[in-house]
Amino acid sequence: MFWLQLSAGRGPVECTRAVTLSARYLEEEAKQFDIELNEVERIAANDKGCCYSVLYTVTGAEAEVFAQRWQGSLLWQSESQFRRGHKRKNWFFSGRYWPVKDFSIPREQVKITTCRSQGAGGQHVNTTDSAVQVTHIPTGIQCIVQSQRSQHSNKKLALLRLQEKLNELEQMAIAAESVKRWQQHTQLERGNPKRIFKGQEFIPLLNDF
Repeated sequence: MFWLQLSAGRGPVECTRAVTLSARYLEEEAKQFDIELNEVERIAANDKGCCYSVLYTVTGAEAEVFAQRWQGSLLWQSESQFRRGHKRKNWFFSGRYWPVKDFSIPREQVKITTCRSQGAGGQHVNTTDSAVQVTHIPTGIQCIVQSQRSQHSNKKLALLRLQEKLNELEQMAIAAESVKRWQQHTQLERGNPKRIFKGQEFIPLLNDF
């Protein structure tokens, strides 16, 4: 699964219109690729039928191939419907995709070890190996639980605690992605478009794949 965002950056109203038109085109194109496309967020602009950005999740066997078609600088060529007689006809916007982070814990990514529970001063709480330490191998995050007499209960609590820590890590990753998404709004590249569309019909003229 991937995130895919279309953005007008800090472009004028015509660029926000381009995002709306491209979103419609993208949704139709997804059907041709047998892609499951789910709109997650749409930031509307002040003018009717315009938006600053649209964010999707993209799922399917060819999800990344599809998302790559929308990665980079994009161009809409059209006379402005908002400013009559305006000479400019090239309106740039952009697309960006990145993988959705999955923080469920596959069993092969977790190392589980048991040890004697330790009391104050290193004293053994009991004579069985009831304490459980779980390690998330990809990140090295560890959790030890020895609060329960049952090894099974300690294991369950340790895994829950590990999931909680990974969720915290996920929130940090989301925050980092939010920064990157905002940078897409502020650092829109103009020139060398990957795809070009023309007119209110949004007819594709160039697909540089």
